[in-house]
Amino acid sequence: RILEDILDPNRNVDGAFRSFIYTLKEGDIITGMKLREEGKVLVLADTQGKELRLNTDDIEESRPSALSPMPANFADIIKEADMFDLLAFLLAQKQPAK
Repeated sequence: RILEDILDPNRNVDGAFRSFIYTLKEGDIITGMKLREEGKVLVLADTQGKELRLNTDDIEESRPSALSPMPANFADIIKEADMFDLLAFLLAQKQPAK
């Protein structure tokens, strides 16, 4: 499953990492991951992790993005040895007790 998420991140995007596409009333389009709401302000993280703030009254439409924030070409840009190290690290992580 971990390897699939790395090699084909758009196949099954976890809801916790799903971005949304917001169309504003003035026509601008903003994409980001929802972090929190502060009254009438929606706080998002953009693709670089920078916080963006949108007034909810300015939003005309919102829809989920089908794309993962994980780059789809990650396997092409990481060295093979680094990929093995990454997999070893991820597989060594302990699952929280339920």
